[in-house]
Amino acid sequence: MRRVVTIVGVLIACCVAIACAAQGTARFADSGQALGRSRSTDVALADLDGDGDLDAIVTHSMQAPAIYLNGGTGHFTETEQDLPSGDFWSVAVADLDDDGDIDAVLGHYRGSNLVLLNDGLGGMQSAEQELGDGPTYGIAAGDLNLDGAVDLYVANYEDADRVWLGDGAGAFAPTTQTFASGNDRHVELGDLDSDGDLDSIVVRDFGDRCRVWLNDGHGGFSELDGTLEAEGMSIAVGDIDDDGDLDAFVGCHGCADTVWWNDGTGRFANSGQALSTSWSYGAELADIDDDGDLDLLLAASNTNDELWLNDGSGVFSRAGSGAVPLQRRSAAVACGDLDGDGDIDEFFARYGEPDTVWLNQSTGVVLP
Repeated sequence: MRRVVTIVGVLIACCVAIACAAQGTARFADSGQALGRSRSTDVALADLDGDGDLDAIVTHSMQAPAIYLNGGTGHFTETEQDLPSGDFWSVAVADLDDDGDIDAVLGHYRGSNLVLLNDGLGGMQSAEQELGDGPTYGIAAGDLNLDGAVDLYVANYEDADRVWLGDGAGAFAPTTQTFASGNDRHVELGDLDSDGDLDSIVVRDFGDRCRVWLNDGHGGFSELDGTLEAEGMSIAVGDIDDDGDLDAFVGCHGCADTVWWNDGTGRFANSGQALSTSWSYGAELADIDDDGDLDLLLAASNTNDELWLNDGSGVFSRAGSGAVPLQRRSAAVACGDLDGDGDIDEFFARYGEPDTVWLNQSTGVVLP
C-alpha cells in the first residue's frame, strides 16, 4: 500500500540493513514490539508531535486509525484519541493547513474519506470535511497545481478517480475532471515527464492495466495511453536504472512483479524481469545496501517479506532470507530513522498480526 510520493518527501526512502561484502556485516534487530489490534491496512511515518522523531499513523479495516508516538528510541506508544472508526485502507500525510505540523488524509472503502488536522502535539481531529465516498484504496498528497498548497489525488476502486485542490487552510474542492473507472489499488505521484509538475501512476488489479496520467501544471490530467501494460496491487516510483527519470515497480497479486523503465517522457518499457510471485501489497524503493542505487523491499501478504538488490543498472536479485524479517501477512511498510542513530528502520503494518518495528543498529541480530 504504504506509500506514496507525498509532500513529506523523506518518506520516499525505505531501508533495511543487510550483510553486504562491500559494506561489511550489518546488524538488524526486532524491536520486540507487537503493536495494534491487527487488521492494519496502511502506515505512514512523520513527526506528528514536533519533537524531532518519526511517529506513525496506521489505518485499519473496520476499526479506528491508530496514532503511535515515538519516544525517540524507536519504541512507540499508542495515544488515546477519539478517532472515528471505519474501513480505512490508505493514508497520506502532509501539512494540509499550512500551520507547520503534519496532518493526514484517510482513504475509506465503505464511506467518506477523512481529513485529520493535527494540533501540533500529535492530537488529530476530524476536519469534518468529506472527500468523496470511495471506495478508496489509494490516496496521495502533493502540490498538483503549483500554487503552494497541498492537493489530493484519490484513487477509487470501481469508480472514477478524483482530484481535490487544497486552499492551503485544510479545505479541499473537487475538480470537474473525470477519469476512467477501474479497479484502482494504489497511486504514486512524481514528475514522470520531467516538466516540473507532479504526474500520477495508478495501479489496477485483476486483469486491468496501470494508468499513467500527465499533469498540465494546473492540476488537470490527461492519460498517456499505451504504456505500462501491467496489472498490480502495489507500486513504487524511483530512478531504478540511474538515468535521471522516474521508473516504476509494479507488485502483483498472484502473478510476477515487474520493473518498468521510463524513457523520460512518461512512457514505460518492460525491463523483462519477473520478480516475486507473492501478493505484494506494499513496496518501497531505497538504497538498501548503500551502493548508490535503489533496491526494493516488499511487504507480502501470503509469503515472507522480501528484499531485492539492484546491481546499479536496474536489474534486481533476491537477497537471502536473513536479509528481511521472516514474517508474512504484511499489508504495507514505511521506513525512516526511528531510533535516531542515523540509519533507516522499518515499520510493518500487518493485516493478520500485530504491527512490528525492526531497528537497524550496531548491536542486534547479525544476519547471514
